[in-house]
Amino acid sequence: MNRRKQWIVIMLLACAIGVMPARMWAKSINHLTKVVTVGQGEILGDKEDEVNAPKLNIELNDGLSKGDRFYLNLESATWTTQSMDIIKIEANENQEAVQIIGKQMTPTQFEVAVVEGSVKVGTILEIPLYVKVEGKKGKVQIDSNNTTISEETLTFANIASGKAKVSPIQPVEKVTEKGMLPQIVIEETYAGQMRSMIEKGAQSTLVLRLDHSDFIFELTDEAKLVGSKGFEGINLGKEDLKKIAEGQLEIHLPEQIQKVPKSNKGAFKIEGIVVKTKDHQPRSQSVSVSVSGDLVEENRFKALELGEYKVSLKVENEKSLLGGRMQEVSFTLQQDMKDSLLKERTLVVDISSGVELVQQDGQVEVKIEGVPYKYPALMEQEKCSGFRISALDQPVLQDKQNLNFKFQVKVPAHFKGTVEAYLEGSALPSSIDAVVLEVQEPVQVKIEAFEAQSGMKDQMGGSITLVENAAGALRQGKKVFIGMDTSMLKLTTPPLVAVTQGDLVVGEAKVVDGGVELPILTHSTKPATLVIKHFGLTLDGTVPKGRFEVGVGGPALSDLSMATMATDNHFQQIDPVKVEDFILVDVGPKNRKEITFKLGEEAYAVNGKYYHLDVPAYLEEGRVMVPMKYVAKALGIGVDKVKYNADTQKLTVYANKVIELEINSDMMYVDGKPLTMQTAAKLVKGCTMVPIGEVARALDLTVDWNSKLETATFIGYYE
Repeated sequence: MNRRKQWIVIMLLACAIGVMPARMWAKSINHLTKVVTVGQGEILGDKEDEVNAPKLNIELNDGLSKGDRFYLNLESATWTTQSMDIIKIEANENQEAVQIIGKQMTPTQFEVAVVEGSVKVGTILEIPLYVKVEGKKGKVQIDSNNTTISEETLTFANIASGKAKVSPIQPVEKVTEKGMLPQIVIEETYAGQMRSMIEKGAQSTLVLRLDHSDFIFELTDEAKLVGSKGFEGINLGKEDLKKIAEGQLEIHLPEQIQKVPKSNKGAFKIEGIVVKTKDHQPRSQSVSVSVSGDLVEENRFKALELGEYKVSLKVENEKSLLGGRMQEVSFTLQQDMKDSLLKERTLVVDISSGVELVQQDGQVEVKIEGVPYKYPALMEQEKCSGFRISALDQPVLQDKQNLNFKFQVKVPAHFKGTVEAYLEGSALPSSIDAVVLEVQEPVQVKIEAFEAQSGMKDQMGGSITLVENAAGALRQGKKVFIGMDTSMLKLTTPPLVAVTQGDLVVGEAKVVDGGVELPILTHSTKPATLVIKHFGLTLDGTVPKGRFEVGVGGPALSDLSMATMATDNHFQQIDPVKVEDFILVDVGPKNRKEITFKLGEEAYAVNGKYYHLDVPAYLEEGRVMVPMKYVAKALGIGVDKVKYNADTQKLTVYANKVIELEINSDMMYVDGKPLTMQTAAKLVKGCTMVPIGEVARALDLTVDWNSKLETATFIGYYE
C-alpha cells in the first residue's frame, strides 16, 4: 500500500471513530439536602440538642468498583465523627455484598471508600455532615481521586452573629405626656441561637433603659413578654417584668428556652409598657430606649415623642389652574398627634371669596376618603361659600388618622390668584387655612376703546386682544363671545380677526343679538395671541354721550358660560374674563379732556395747552402724587366747587360726584362711600396731593402712566 492510500485509510478511520458513540464515564450529581444558618462553634448532628445536620447526596451516573475511594475536605469546619457506614448490603442469591464506609483521615478530611462489591448506576450515597462549624461559611470540597464522582465545592452552613435581633414593630407615638412604648420584637437569627449561647455561659437577662431622666417606665396590666414561632407558649406577665429603676426594666427569660429543640427558631414580643414624663415640662421633647443583654444585639430607637394637639392641612391640587372651569379641591387633614381631630364635634369648611362651591338643594357633596357624603351648604349672597359637618361619626372615618376631602368649586373665568380653604370648629384645636388652588385667567385681555360719535353711520374702530396663558386655553369647537349693549348700539359689520402668534385656528366673526360670536376651529398647541379689531358701528342721534361696556367671555373660555349671549347687557351669563368700557360715545371733540402731569415740572397740559402749576407731581412710596384741585380745574370744575377747610383739614370737590379727602388720611369718600387709597393724602404748599389711581377712580377718568417720559395723562369727557 503506497503512502497516499495509507493516508486515506487513516482519514477514513478517524471519521469513523468521530461518528461512533464513545463510552465515557458520566460524572455524579451532587447536592445538599439543605443549607443551615448556625452560630460560631455549633455542632451539626442528629441528636435533640444539636442542629440537624445537612446531608451530602451523591447520585451516581456511573458505577463505583471495589477499591474506589474519594475524599471530602472541609473549610471552616471539622469532622465530629470518626467513621460511619454509608452503604452496607449483605450478600444473597440475587445480590452480591456491597459496603461503603467513611472514616476521618484528619480533622478536616473524610475518606469514602468502596471496601466490598460494586456500586450500581443510579445509587445515591447519603453522607451526613456531622461537623463542628467555625469561621464564616462551612464548605465541603469533593475530591474525586480519579473516580466517577464530580469534583466541586458546596456551602452547607452560614455562620451568623451569635446574638438575636431587636427591633420595634410600631411607629413611635406623639403624645402630650405619656404613651405606649412601641412593641418590640426579639428574633433569633438562626435556629437554636439563644439555647446555644446560654449553654456557652451567656446570661438570659434583657435590660431596657430610657436615655433621659425626665422620662420613666410604667407597667400596665397588659405588660408582657410573649413567645412565638419556636418559643410559642413561653410567656411572661407583668409580675415577671422587674422595674429596677424609674427608667430601667429587667426581663429574665425563663429556663424553658434551654429545652427548646435546636431545630426551632424562636421570637419574643414585648408589649404593654408605658413611657411618660416625670413632670409637665421635661427638658427634652423625645426619649429613646435601648435594649441590651448577652443574648441580643444592642439596639436603640425612639420610644416617645412629645407634641401639641395639632391638625395640619396638606393640599394635593395642581398648581396654575385656569379659571372658567369646574375644579376639584383636594386636601388632607393630618393629625400630628392622635386625637388632635375630635371627630365627634363640628367642623366648618369655608372657601375664600371669588369662587363658589357646587351645591344642590342646599347640600354640598364631599368625598371623604373616596366615599361621598352630603353636608349642609353655607350660603353668602346667594352663593355657596362652604359647608358644615356636625360630626365625622361614621365608623370608617373614626379609625382614620388622616382624612382626605374632595369637593367641586366653580372658578369664574376672570378669577386670578389663590383660593384658600378655612377650617374651624370645635373639632379642631385651632382654626387652620391653606391655599388650595392657584388660578390664572385663561387669557389676558387688552381692550383699546372705540371712540364713537352719536348720530354717525358706519364708524369703525376698537380693538380687543386675547393672549392665552396656556396652550389650548381657547377651546376647540366652542365660541368666544364679545358682549355689548346692542339695544342702543348697532353693530353693522363684524370685526376683523387675526392670529398674530401661535397655531390657533379661528372662524369668521359673526354679529348676533348681544354682540359678536367667534368660533374656535382648532385649539393651539402653544399659547396664541388673537386680535379682534375694527368693529363696524352706526349710532343714531338718540344715543346719549357716555361709556358702554364690553364683556369678553363665552364657552370657549369658560364652562360656566351660557351657550348664548344675553341681549340686555347682562355679561355675567357669559362668565366674562373682563368687562371694561369699550365704546366711548361723544357728541364732539370739544368734550374730550386730556390732562398731562410730568414729574417735577411746574406746569400741566390740557389738550396740549400748558398752564402754571404751584406743586409739581412727585413720587411717594412708588405712587405718583398729583394735585387734586388742578385736575378738577382742568376738567372744568369751578373753583367755587372745590372747598378746603383748614380747621378740619378736609378737601371737598363738588363734581358729578361729591369727593371728600382728609390730609394725612388714606380714606376717601365718594358720594359718602368710603374708599381706601394706596397712600394718604398730603398737603404740599396749599395743594392736596393724592395718588393718580385715586383721582381716576373718584372722577371716572382713565389714566396712562408713561415710565419713560415720567408723565401721567388723564382722559375724561366733561362739558
